[in-house]
Amino acid sequence: MPSAKKQRSKKKKAAAPAAPKRSPAVAAAASRIEAANATLDLSAGLEAFLSIDLPAAAAVSGAAAPTPVPAEPVRLEIRSPKTLLDGDTQVMYDLLKSNMHDMYMAAGWGWNKAEKWREMEHRDSRFLIARCGTEDDSGPEAAAVGVARLRVAEEGVSESSAVNGAGGATDSEEAARARSRGGEERKPGGAGERIAGYCDFRFAWDQDENEDGEGVGGMEDVLYVYELQVAPWATRRGLGRRMMQAIELLANRHGMTKVMLTVFKENRQAMSFYTKKMKYGVDKDSPSNWDQPDEVYEILSKPTRQGAARTKEALRMATLLD
Repeated sequence: MPSAKKQRSKKKKAAAPAAPKRSPAVAAAASRIEAANATLDLSAGLEAFLSIDLPAAAAVSGAAAPTPVPAEPVRLEIRSPKTLLDGDTQVMYDLLKSNMHDMYMAAGWGWNKAEKWREMEHRDSRFLIARCGTEDDSGPEAAAVGVARLRVAEEGVSESSAVNGAGGATDSEEAARARSRGGEERKPGGAGERIAGYCDFRFAWDQDENEDGEGVGGMEDVLYVYELQVAPWATRRGLGRRMMQAIELLANRHGMTKVMLTVFKENRQAMSFYTKKMKYGVDKDSPSNWDQPDEVYEILSKPTRQGAARTKEALRMATLLD
C-alpha cells in the first residue's frame, strides 16, 4: 500500500510552528497550525465520515491457502501519542516495518527503529487509525471495555481503573515508556480489535531552506503525512483512499495550504495511488525539480481549497504589482 516517509530533502523540511519575523500571512498560518495542534478532538463532527464498511475480498493477500475475507465494519479514530491505546504504537511500528523495511534498505537509507519510535512519539504527531472488530467484540471483555469508556467520558475515571478495578491494571512496555518520559499510560484496546491501517500526520510548517539548513523564502502551513500504512489483509478494499480523503478533509477543515507526503520512486504502487487515484502532483520542491534526479524519492502535494484560493490571490496581487 502507499507509504509516505519522513522528508529528507535539504531543500525542505516540516518544522515546528515558529517564525521570528511574521508577515500577516505567516502570522495567520501560524495561528492555523497552533489551533489545529491544540484541538483535543480532531474527529468532532466527522463521526459519520469516519465509520465505514470494508467490502468483502476474494482472499487474503499472500496467504498460503487463500480464503475469502468477509465484509466488516471499520471505524477511523484520531489520536495523539498520549491517547493511543495500549499496544497501538507497537502494532503500528510492526506494520510499518513489515511494509517498508525492505524498501528502506534497497534505497540505501537503512532502518532506524529508534528514529521511527521518536517520530511516532513526537508531541505534534497525530494518528488516523482504522480499527476493525471481530465477533469477539460482543464478548464480556469487550463489553467491559465499552462500559469503561463510558465511565471515562461521564465520570472522569481512568480507563485502566474502569476495566480492571483499582490496582488491577497490568503493566506494559509502552506504559513504562510513557511514565519514564512523563506521559500518560496507554489505554487498553477492546477484545478482538485489529488495526487495519494507520496514517501518521502532523500540522506543521513547510519552509524553504538553504544548504546549511537555514530557513529562507516562503513558509506554508501544511498537513504532512509521515506514514500511510495498511495491513495486507485490508488492501485493495478502498481503505487507503478513505483514509486519505479523511486527511484531506482535516487539512481543509483547519485551513492548511496543502497536504504533503514523500514516496519512494520505486514504490510504483504508492506513486500510482497518489498521483492517479488521489490526484497528487510532484511538489515544486521535490528533488526532481531541483536538479537532483538521482534522489530515490519524490515529494508529492495537493492544495486544499483554501490553499488554492490563497495561491490564486497571491498570483493576482503579483500581477497587479508588475
